[in-house]
Amino acid sequence: MNLKKTLILTLILLGGILFISAFVHIPSAIQSGKTVYPLLSFKKSDRVMIIAPHPDDEALAAAGIIRYCVNHNIPVKVVIVTNGGSDLAWQRHAESLEAMKKLGLNDNITFLDYPQVGLTHLLTQNWNKPYMDPKGISHSMNKFSHNPGAPYTGESLAMELEDVIYDFKPTVIIYPDSNDLHQDHWATSAFVEYAITKLNYNCTTLGYMIHTPSNPWPSPRSYSPSSYLTPPSYLSAQENWVEFPLTEKDEEFKASAIKSYKSQLKKGSYFLLSFVRKNELFSIQHPITISKNSSTGYPNLIFKDPENDVKKLTTSIETGIKTSESSVDLTNISFETNNNGTWISLQTKDKISANNIYKFHLLIIYGNNTTAVMDIQIKNGKYHINQYGTTLSNLTFINTRNAIIIKIPIIFKKGDNVILSAEAIDSKGKSTDRSPWQIIKIT
Repeated sequence: MNLKKTLILTLILLGGILFISAFVHIPSAIQSGKTVYPLLSFKKSDRVMIIAPHPDDEALAAAGIIRYCVNHNIPVKVVIVTNGGSDLAWQRHAESLEAMKKLGLNDNITFLDYPQVGLTHLLTQNWNKPYMDPKGISHSMNKFSHNPGAPYTGESLAMELEDVIYDFKPTVIIYPDSNDLHQDHWATSAFVEYAITKLNYNCTTLGYMIHTPSNPWPSPRSYSPSSYLTPPSYLSAQENWVEFPLTEKDEEFKASAIKSYKSQLKKGSYFLLSFVRKNELFSIQHPITISKNSSTGYPNLIFKDPENDVKKLTTSIETGIKTSESSVDLTNISFETNNNGTWISLQTKDKISANNIYKFHLLIIYGNNTTAVMDIQIKNGKYHINQYGTTLSNLTFINTRNAIIIKIPIIFKKGDNVILSAEAIDSKGKSTDRSPWQIIKIT
């Protein structure tokens, strides 16, 4: 599941100054019926890129911004990562084009054409080995694809994102907040952060939420243009939020654009139209810096995850889950590096269960621009590693009552970067809690 990060104040945050210039603060006094967040604004010199996991997320998250940029001659580009499902690929492609046309955007729309509900595989076991979707397709097949014939691999997707970012040179990138419940949103966030880090690219980065475990969210979950979009309750105090205000006319255009996604409206128009509000809401994304520590032992906390935010566990036929929520409710993620190696850890709300699987996901970009991908899986006191670009063995493994601590024999240097997330999977194989991705810069 998708989690929330509260960065420890003692850690130095990179990029703070870069973000400040993009926001105008509004009075702190809370006005009835209104949100109180800094306002997001754009300059003529800006170049705005919206990255969407599926064809419709671009409008749900940022239709108002897209229309504003078009009307003010600010370059804006939309990048859609998946095809929305091979059976619906052409229909959803046409729906996105229609929606963007209603907002005034007739070009600068790129479709990467990767498999829906397959992006998490590309982050791990299919980083350099093509993933095969349920239809037996393992590469981009549609003529609208940015790179026809591209294999369904993490390497390929990462390179395409690097290409579109490098070519467009955005000053602002808007992409999924990795606390999003949907696996494709969580994975898209990782790929974007990987591409930005590998390019050593500096810009304002903003995240958006679409799917959460909160029920209902957005609240009310219905067409409510007189309401404001506010953060899910469990995230409200854990991120820095900014908002982009919409006029009544903006809301009308956004609703019209959303109605273009007819294939998705069949599943419930109330959810999609619930994003038509008086504002659009974004979280400020930024890396943290970690300095080498001369000490050894337990790693330092880098961010917390709110308790009780796991997927609602049931014993339904659909999920078959009977696991205790507390054993898969991640609370803390920690990281430390020194001259003897690197320590990572996760903590759960209650006792680690031998029936569950716990994972660490690491995307590594070294200072010399070489890369490595690592997926460490722990179950019942034993670990397994999927790794690409590196060969590790003999990990030091410590399992306490409610924590797993691992020492990795990698000595990072100044200029290296690690993108880290943790995950808890229940006894039935269902991913129930995921930490947000965090970029860690080694200094």
